[in-house]
Amino acid sequence: MALSGMLWRIIRKNMKTLTTKEVLARNEGWTEHFIRKFLPVHHSKRYCYRRRRGIRYHYAVADIERCLPLLKQDLERKARLAARPKGTSAEEKRQATFAKKFSTWREALPEGCALLFDLNRYAKHHSCTRGHKDEIYALKTDLIKLLYQGGYSVECYLHTTKGLPRICFGCDGLGYRYNGHECQRCEGTGTYAEARTLEFVVFQFLVGDQHYFWHSPRSHVTFPYRVTREESTNELTAEEKPITLKPAEFAGGKSLLRWIVAKKNSPSLLDRLLSA
Repeated sequence: MALSGMLWRIIRKNMKTLTTKEVLARNEGWTEHFIRKFLPVHHSKRYCYRRRRGIRYHYAVADIERCLPLLKQDLERKARLAARPKGTSAEEKRQATFAKKFSTWREALPEGCALLFDLNRYAKHHSCTRGHKDEIYALKTDLIKLLYQGGYSVECYLHTTKGLPRICFGCDGLGYRYNGHECQRCEGTGTYAEARTLEFVVFQFLVGDQHYFWHSPRSHVTFPYRVTREESTNELTAEEKPITLKPAEFAGGKSLLRWIVAKKNSPSLLDRLLSA
């Protein structure tokens, strides 16, 4: 409890105590957390210095010496925990599971393609975040390259389509503002950018007994490819389509695709023998 100034000076004179700042300056490993955990407050005193008010806590030196072994034990325990090797992450566990389940990356392709089929559909959903979408499309680009160079391509053709014009955000595409005047940002057209022509490369793959049609922007296809049929004029839709993959399986699906690509880029001896 708070004591008067005279009584505080008597206690300070007869029993040696230290403030929190003085305990921390002893360089024995004391922190404010350990002080609150181990040391009982001997007495406290209110102070006011240059408009700063507070309570200064005092701790008996005898209590500090008595609790010092407990502090050292706690510090040693924390040091042992910090030096202990960290546990295996969920990603590492999944990678180890795939290594036991599949002997080569080719064995994992049917399951990997089925997972990418659902993930590619999910990337068009409004609930899919930008980071998740970018990761899915990056894995899709890597797998398309792997499948094409691995001899799984059945057909390859170009597809050109015209995108939608960009809606003016100043008038929400109406062409006029809330006051009825013409929108000066888009000059009354409702759009601020013309529709762009988009070019895609469409690949048809046969993996196992399943056909997959995947398109990729032509600028993202960095490997050489050969067109096998004339250009398509069908419209590519961006509507949401149903998926069978559960949200809890998204991380596992992406992890399997990463494992397939990594195994292809660094093949084992068994992979080399099977590819020969």
